Amino acid sequence: MGGALFLPATHEVIRGVLDLADAAPDELTTISLITRLPPLAIVPPEAHGQLAVLITLVWCGELHEGERFVTTFRSLAPPIADLLHRRPYPEMYELIPEAPRSVTNITYSFAADELDDAAIGSILQQLEESNLPSTQALAAVELRVLGGAISRVPIDATAFAHRQRKLLCSVVAAGFAEADTDRYRRWVRSLSGAIRHLAKGAYLNFLDAADEPRLHETYPDSTYRRLVEVKRRYDPTNLFHRNLNIRTT
Repeated sequence: MGGALFLPATHEVIRGVLDLADAAPDELTTISLITRLPPLAIVPPEAHGQLAVLITLVWCGELHEGERFVTTFRSLAPPIADLLHRRPYPEMYELIPEAPRSVTNITYSFAADELDDAAIGSILQQLEESNLPSTQALAAVELRVLGGAISRVPIDATAFAHRQRKLLCSVVAAGFAEADTDRYRRWVRSLSGAIRHLAKGAYLNFLDAADEPRLHETYPDSTYRRLVEVKRRYDPTNLFHRNLNIRTT
């Protein structure tokens, strides 16, 4: 059971989506994107350019229970588009077949325990006031509610040390023309600067080489020290260096 649900982006809807996802059982996973709606065929023409929350959901339990949980998201506001129904698992990756393949990408991501009212206000304001050059590019905030099984593994059991965090928040620009890179980078920096007071760590897979100064946001000191010892033992010549590198000196 799953698909996508497009709702108008308001403070109340965003808060409702986060609260419902946080209270849901392990069988439900959601990823939400706050953005201006691109001109997709699945979106009514009058909604193109409108601020919306695009919620992608996957329910992997009993179907009748999944239908009940999906209905709670629908009740937050009249949907702009509703693509939620029973479907084979592979179709979860084919919701928007005409979406372009993103090449350019600028992301600032962090782990947090909440999205407070000030942060929601900043997101809505900057998306509303943004004057970015292309309606084909993506400028958005992605919200992944955490918890569930990952939170029940001890923090020191693996290198992933932010298991207790409640939320992964990413300010994203993607699919823009190379000539527009600086404008999108400024937008990402501005919005991330307005909400990163909530940051309590980072997720390694959402960082790149330019984020090396943020490595210790990903690995707390105790975790990093353990990784240094692993590096010294198994890779003393630093053969595996094309990454956010663990330095032994």
